[in-house]
Amino acid sequence: MRNMMNMAIAAVVMASPAAVNAAEWEYVVAPYVWMANAQGDSTVKGVPADVDIDFWDDIIENFDAGLQLHFEAKNADHPVQYITDLTWLSISGSGYQGPAKVTVGMDAVILDMKVAADIGDVQGLQWTAGVRYMQNDLSLKLTPPGFKVTDEQSWIDPVVGMRYIGHINEQWNYAVSADIGGFEILDGSDMTWSAAALLGWRFAENAEAAVGYRIIDTDYSDGSGFGKYSYEARQQGPIVGVLFRF
Repeated sequence: MRNMMNMAIAAVVMASPAAVNAAEWEYVVAPYVWMANAQGDSTVKGVPADVDIDFWDDIIENFDAGLQLHFEAKNADHPVQYITDLTWLSISGSGYQGPAKVTVGMDAVILDMKVAADIGDVQGLQWTAGVRYMQNDLSLKLTPPGFKVTDEQSWIDPVVGMRYIGHINEQWNYAVSADIGGFEILDGSDMTWSAAALLGWRFAENAEAAVGYRIIDTDYSDGSGFGKYSYEARQQGPIVGVLFRF
C-alpha cells in the first residue's frame, strides 16, 4: 500500500509542472449589429433587377435585421488562432425599372471560418486564411404586372487576407482587416472580398465597446436562361457591438 501511495505521489509531482506550464485557452466573444445596405445587380429565375437597398433612406422600412457574432480562440501551444464570424442579414427595398416598380428582398447567412497567425516580429500583424460560406435568398416582385420570383443559392469560397490590431493606449484600440477569395475554385463566386475597421473602448477589465464599418463584395452567378441566378452586389454599413474576453 505504501509503495502504491509513493508511486501516486510521485506521478502527481511529475505531472504538476506540465499542468502548470500548459497554456490556457483564451476566448473572445463579440455580438454586433450590422446596419447594412446593398447596391448592385441581381438576377432571379432569369429576371434581372438592380439591387439598391439604402439603409440611410429609411431605416425602419429597409433594415429588417443584421446581426453578427464574432468568436476567437487562441492558445500559446497552438501555431494559429481560430476565428469565426456568423452573420445574418435581412434587408429589403424598392425602386423603379422603367414603368415597373421593383421590390427586392434579401436574406443572407454568411459564415467565415479562418485561422490566423503572426507575420514575422510585427506585433499585431497577422495573415488569415479560411473559407466563406454564403447562403443568399433573393426575391423580386414587379408591379405591374404583379408577379414575384424567388430563389436561394449557397456556395463556399476560399479566402486569404490580413489583419492588424493596434493599441492607442490602455483603454483604446483599433483593428483593420481585409480578405479576398473566390475565383470559382470551389464552384463558388467569381470573386469575393471584404474589409472592416473597428475602434474599441475598454470599459471593464474583460469587456469593450466597439464601433466600425464593414464591407462585403460578392460576384456570384449560376445557371442560364430562366434558371439563371446572379448576385453582383456590395453590402456595407456601420457595425456596433460589445466584445468580451475570458
